[in-house]
Amino acid sequence: MSESSKPATLEELGYWGNSLKIINSAITQPHGMILVTGPTGSGKSTSLFSILTLLNKPTVNISTIEDPVEYKIPGANQTQVNPKAGMTFAAGLRALLRQDPNIIMVGEIRDTETAGLGVQAALTGHLVFATLHTNNAATCLPRLLDMGIEPFLIASTVRAVVGQRLVRRLCVDCRETFTPDDASIKEIDAIFHTDNPEQMKFIHEREKDALDGGIGKAVATKTAKASTGELSTSPTKILKIWRAKKDGCESCGHTGYKGRLGIYEVLPNSTEVQKLIVANGTSEEIQNQAIKDGMVTMQIDGFIKALRGQTSVEEILRVTTEK
Repeated sequence: MSESSKPATLEELGYWGNSLKIINSAITQPHGMILVTGPTGSGKSTSLFSILTLLNKPTVNISTIEDPVEYKIPGANQTQVNPKAGMTFAAGLRALLRQDPNIIMVGEIRDTETAGLGVQAALTGHLVFATLHTNNAATCLPRLLDMGIEPFLIASTVRAVVGQRLVRRLCVDCRETFTPDDASIKEIDAIFHTDNPEQMKFIHEREKDALDGGIGKAVATKTAKASTGELSTSPTKILKIWRAKKDGCESCGHTGYKGRLGIYEVLPNSTEVQKLIVANGTSEEIQNQAIKDGMVTMQIDGFIKALRGQTSVEEILRVTTEK
């Protein structure tokens, strides 16, 4: 995405269903903290750029401290860190707080001081966006505890945590479907637990939500043989799987993939999750509770996008399998 380009909407970035609802509700709160987490190059800045653009109105004062400033936001006060000149994230944040902006975006929380200032800002009536390097949404909260932030402060300020990765998008001109054989089904069962009837039903329901949310709407191209208009699952089984064509086509440079797409998990800070944070719960307990609260994990979000013809199962496993 080039810096001058028009920001994508959250739907265009690949948010849908419950994740989109949680994000939209979190960003319309008057104050609090929204964290975006993922490794370098997972599209965190792009997500934040889209969100800030949504919130960017003449009456709203948006200030950012970034390293480097990746996207220009018209009318926002954007500062680049410069450690040599003493302009660190913490120093920049301290300076910003004196100007009392409505919305603050901190490029990255790397240390206790920045984390503490961010939480203080969220407590004192600002909406704070920040990124952290953790593997998924749930590990983000214990990470703040490790940085010395009091559990009750995390519980009361964090509104939502987004975990994300980027996957390659299947080329719409040559992607193809196949009916999985027993071996493929076994492999998918092992990873996504689709042999459990409840889980299979859940995935089918989510695939329906994704189609309603415009994920993999039927795109008719001149050369595309397969349409994404129909569902790839029934309540009891997987009917078809999408994959990249072996040697691709002209349009994708014979790779089978063209462009990239985000896969996400959005963890809502429910009352139950807050209780776990205050009790110093592990990331695993937080993750399990969030799933009970309706969070679609990154891996399942990716799997559903693969069922919708957006990407392939191989891509999802490539980026979500813990090394």
